[in-house]
Amino acid sequence: MYSSQYYWEYFRGICCGKEINS
Repeated sequence: MYSSQYYWEYFRGICCGKEINS
């Protein structure tokens, strides 16, 4: 299974607009 935490962190980054540059 994939790391849900990483996925959520990435998704949240896009939603919040924090780690879009990453």
